[in-house]
Amino acid sequence: MKKILLPTDFSENSLKSIEYAINLFKEETVEYFLLNAYMPPQAGAAMLVSIDDILKEDSIKNLRKLHRKLSEKYNELKFEMSYESVKGTLEYGVQYMVRNYGVDLIVMGTKGASGVKEVLVGSNTAEVVRMAE
Repeated sequence: MKKILLPTDFSENSLKSIEYAINLFKEETVEYFLLNAYMPPQAGAAMLVSIDDILKEDSIKNLRKLHRKLSEKYNELKFEMSYESVKGTLEYGVQYMVRNYGVDLIVMGTKGASGVKEVLVGSNTAEVVRMAE
């Protein structure tokens, strides 16, 4: 069974990437992992705790909603899907998932890029590739 990581920021672009992956592997038995990485703003310690809790709850709520939407839309396909909310950068979240879940493939969008390499690959995607190298 393939293990495929699907990072999301809940944007239309990331949803398209996720649906692309599901359709690409629709003939196979796959385990998908939805990942949302979030970063709390830098602030005082007391404020950071409450903001961190709010961001975590929001991340989990949106992951649940996306999980439910995808499960209903693609209910005829054979796949497992779980989700993980990780505090930190996208790169940290990807490393965490690869180490802890033995991910075989990462599928992510490339919109929002700037610069030559980033235009071809995507700024977050380029950073994940640099991290993996």
